[in-house]
Amino acid sequence: MISLLLVIIYLSFISLGLPDSLLGSAWPVMYQELNVPISFSGIVFMIIYLGTIISSLGSERVINRFGTGKVTSISVLLTALGMFGFSFCHIFILLCLFAIPYGLGAGSIDTALNNYVAIHYKSRHMSWLHCMWGVGASIGPYIMSTMLKHTNSWENGYRTVSFIQFGLTVILFLSLPLWNKKAEQLKKDEEERKKKNEEEIIEMNSMNNKDGKNKKSEKETNSSHNIDITDNLQGNEEKDESKKESNTSIIIEEEKKEKKAETESNPEVLGLKRTLQIPGVLEAGICFFCYCAVEQTIGLWCSSYLVEERDLNEVTAARFASLFYIGITVGRAISGFVTLRLSDNPIICIGEGIIFLGIIMILLPFGYWVALIGFILAGLGCAPIFPCMVHSTPTNFGIDKSQAVIGIEMASASIGALAMPPLFGVLSKWLGLKFLPFYLGINLIVMIFMHYRVMKKAI
Repeated sequence: MISLLLVIIYLSFISLGLPDSLLGSAWPVMYQELNVPISFSGIVFMIIYLGTIISSLGSERVINRFGTGKVTSISVLLTALGMFGFSFCHIFILLCLFAIPYGLGAGSIDTALNNYVAIHYKSRHMSWLHCMWGVGASIGPYIMSTMLKHTNSWENGYRTVSFIQFGLTVILFLSLPLWNKKAEQLKKDEEERKKKNEEEIIEMNSMNNKDGKNKKSEKETNSSHNIDITDNLQGNEEKDESKKESNTSIIIEEEKKEKKAETESNPEVLGLKRTLQIPGVLEAGICFFCYCAVEQTIGLWCSSYLVEERDLNEVTAARFASLFYIGITVGRAISGFVTLRLSDNPIICIGEGIIFLGIIMILLPFGYWVALIGFILAGLGCAPIFPCMVHSTPTNFGIDKSQAVIGIEMASASIGALAMPPLFGVLSKWLGLKFLPFYLGINLIVMIFMHYRVMKKAI
């Protein structure tokens, strides 16, 4: 049952990536038919990401109330409705309206599934699941280009993706018993552990009572025989007291474990303010912000950099720019195997080092091949960072707090993706595209420092 549920989660991650690259693929045709400026894609982009941020921040309360399975199912349904609505939009304002359910659904899926996998599955599954997102993001443009080529209609591209999403929605609703069985099994395991702890505490208490009775009997016997063994009795009393204190400390530890287990099985809704007050959460949010700033800035400006700074033609540059995303997808597939040997934090550090090496190669004033290898290395370095940072959240902050923390992390990631690539566009007007590696380097340094702070403050 668990393996079947994992397959469904993999399919959900593919569906999460499917719509992400559709707008960029279809917009060269869409803006002409909608009769709007080409820059208006940024408006739709911002609405989608704002919806993602809002749903990520509010996900803790919703998921705790309805459960991961129901939230995922409804969220995929929202994205399907958004894509289906896009396919009938011939007025720009309608496109903006249907971007709202798409953004809200995408944020909830991301937060719910990331936290669920981080708690219940190994780190390798987190890497491979995010690899599946890359597969979906690669399939989306292929579907759109096929529809544009054979039907000359971007509407059919969105409609096809919406049908896939509707199909997955049906599968998710049918799989709700699997999610419920998983939750019941976890609850049953928790009750068995609690019962075992109670039995151990009762047994320790009975041992303490028995030791007390033996001690009293020994005193009465010694008194009746008038044997002067005061020194020995004092030594025995000290041993008994030491043993009693040791047993008491064990009982206290068991009670703490029991209380922690109960908290984890019935997590308290912390809310945004209280979550931000947890040591290390703000640093973790900044870390996600900077990561997405690096990834999305490269994705948006890689092709332009190769054209303007390395004298590559536009068609070849666009084709080569996709190698960055291929590097991320392949890198996540590889990092899933690396997690069998290393834990999350060392892998994150290795990824940061590979990104740094890639940025140095982008900076070097040689031919486009060196810069291209730099972008590919940056993609390989980015590959393990996001999934490993998410997977380490329950370890760093506790299972009972992970849902709230991951909601803030996903919102921070969306803010970084929304704000930082356009900010570089503004800066490039004064500093030129040659500033790109420096801009990436600044974000990377902040990310490395914040990741170090998180590791220092982790529980």
